[in-house]
Amino acid sequence: MYRVSPFTYFISSVLAAGLGNSHVACSEKEFSIIVPPAGQTCQEYMEPYISMAGGYLRDTQDGSCSFCSMSDTNVFLKSLHIEYDQRWRNWGIFLCYLAIDWTIMFFVYWLFRVPKKNDRVKDEANLKSKALVNVDEKPEEKY
Repeated sequence: MYRVSPFTYFISSVLAAGLGNSHVACSEKEFSIIVPPAGQTCQEYMEPYISMAGGYLRDTQDGSCSFCSMSDTNVFLKSLHIEYDQRWRNWGIFLCYLAIDWTIMFFVYWLFRVPKKNDRVKDEANLKSKALVNVDEKPEEKY
């Protein structure tokens, strides 16, 4: 259902424009320490996973390697189902939602609130109640 909401497209276009295509540098606490199997380097061991899920490696001195799960912000955006290349498309869909909503709003207002020709009184004699004051007379002036 979130694809029906116009805010989905607004938020995705704003996030893609603000966060997309930026490099991520992990802090020391965010790195995962991985020890590769014997006979393999960190790069050989992690290459299939990094090519599929993203991230980057940092070699350490003791033979283990540090892995950061994000190398750029597009990985984070992809986890939210937001594509950087679709930022203008999403903005356009949001504007279409606005245009359609305003058009429907003005049409419904016109349909229910604006008097039509059939709703106008043609002859005052057909009214159930008569006006107490003749409309053609001028009102009395009070000093």
